[in-house]
Amino acid sequence: MRPTIQKKIALLLLSICISVQILYAQLSPGSKATDFTVVAMQDSSVTRLYDLLDAGKFVVLDFFATWCQPCWEYHNKHHLNALYQSNGPGSDIDNTRILGIELDGTTDDNQMYGIGPSTFGNWVKGIIYPIANVEYELAENINYLYDIYYFPTVYLVCPDRTVREIGQLDSIALRQLLVSDPECSPKLLNDGAIKHIDGNLVSCDGSVDFQLSIQNKGFEPITSYEVAIKNDQDIILKKSFTDYIITYDTSIQTVSISGNIGNDPIDSITVALIVPNDTLHTNDNLKFPVKILDESTVKSLPYYENFDAYTDYSQTKIVSSDIKSLTIMDFIDGVDGEFKVIGANGKHTKALIIRPYYAYEDTETTHVFCNLNSNTSAQFLQFDFDYASSQVFGNEDKMEMVYSTDCGKTWVPVWSKQGNELATVGQSFSDFYPNSASKWKHVNVDLSAVKNFNNLWLGCKFYTDYGNHAFIDNISLKGTDVVAVSDASKVNQFTINTLPSGEYTLMWQSPFTGKLTITSITGSVVFEQNIQQQNQLTLNTINLPSGLYIISTINKNSYINNSNKIIIGK
Repeated sequence: MRPTIQKKIALLLLSICISVQILYAQLSPGSKATDFTVVAMQDSSVTRLYDLLDAGKFVVLDFFATWCQPCWEYHNKHHLNALYQSNGPGSDIDNTRILGIELDGTTDDNQMYGIGPSTFGNWVKGIIYPIANVEYELAENINYLYDIYYFPTVYLVCPDRTVREIGQLDSIALRQLLVSDPECSPKLLNDGAIKHIDGNLVSCDGSVDFQLSIQNKGFEPITSYEVAIKNDQDIILKKSFTDYIITYDTSIQTVSISGNIGNDPIDSITVALIVPNDTLHTNDNLKFPVKILDESTVKSLPYYENFDAYTDYSQTKIVSSDIKSLTIMDFIDGVDGEFKVIGANGKHTKALIIRPYYAYEDTETTHVFCNLNSNTSAQFLQFDFDYASSQVFGNEDKMEMVYSTDCGKTWVPVWSKQGNELATVGQSFSDFYPNSASKWKHVNVDLSAVKNFNNLWLGCKFYTDYGNHAFIDNISLKGTDVVAVSDASKVNQFTINTLPSGEYTLMWQSPFTGKLTITSITGSVVFEQNIQQQNQLTLNTINLPSGLYIISTINKNSYINNSNKIIIGK
């Protein structure tokens, strides 16, 4: 089973700051607690949340994971144990119950007892309140219903079933909070929220459609609501719905819009949810870009993008083809004010970063680099890019480079890597940033199959499994008469030996037919020779000036099969 999204966020990111902020937030004060039942590890006793609330007790919920260091630090201070002694069963106050719940869903009981690599110690020993390790299905359900997006999360639930987050209070603050009747948040009787949006954000004509997932976070059922679509301040669509959504249930509605208002295509839209008597409006609106990539916006060859001129994700020329891309892709050149990204050339660089653990579900996302007029008189169309990636926890994130010739309706993969094969470095259990040129790989792809299209979309598709960062940089597409390939099946490797006389011998794995070239570091061809079914060749370089050169073989299909550096010294 996959690690949950919380594992990634807790280990790799303890706070989230992204454009689609409402997708990642804990329960609002006054939200309704949903019921669940857990079994204590200490004595196998069964506890139902609503039974405790119906008995008039306040309940502290400590949601944690065995591999979460902040959780372990809080747990080891025993503040909740102290509260249970002063306010729990048998105490003079006797108004509080505590439930400690491991919510990873993939954690086994051994890890709860401190056995195994994904635990900081024995979580059960010395704990006097019920502590439970719940099964995967229940863990996922609680994660969803209680909006758990980081560990540890500590909630206080009042007898009226209202919830508010209290954080990691020490024992003194906890006693002060619960020594008398604590303040319970006013009930959110009516609260509709846009839980998330799936949909198409780019088209050739401006017509897009998407699915709204609308959740009821209030105590009362939602029986009707409106959805308004705005372009800036102009309402371009308003649609009413009759429905019946009980607390924490969701309803999915499909909305279609046209991107043309007069002569102006949509640049960004706001989706607004309008629920009668709604008492919380911070989760009612969501703004995101919609882009039109028609033939008037195409770029001509050659195309090159290194992202260095990009200052903000929302200002880029690169576009998301779906809403999910907005949450996981960004541009980065430093962290906390420090440059941490070193490019393939060994210098500081700005790059596209993919953060798969930002995704709100296991999903695929597509990002469009550009739309191009791929007309060229050259023999080949060559696509190049650099990428860097690190695997973590065995996650199977997958990256594909793709193109579309039908305005994003279908995408054709031309390069694909997944899991360990995608990784350019070893596993990294903290945020991965390439800090040297050696962390990058360069890829060449022959895209000659899509030469001469007036509106070719070029993009990246990413399949998230909540792994570590991946980076893309130095994208180029150009017409060429000699195309490099990184497909090992097309490479006839050769080795170079230096003779005592200073000459070089080349030896191929199998007979080679094609052309051999030597170029200077400035790209000038200084030597060429045709080769016909040869296994070995001796080169006399006595007439070449001293320096660094690139020796390459080009096969009969005009593919660069292999390249090596040689140093000529006199």
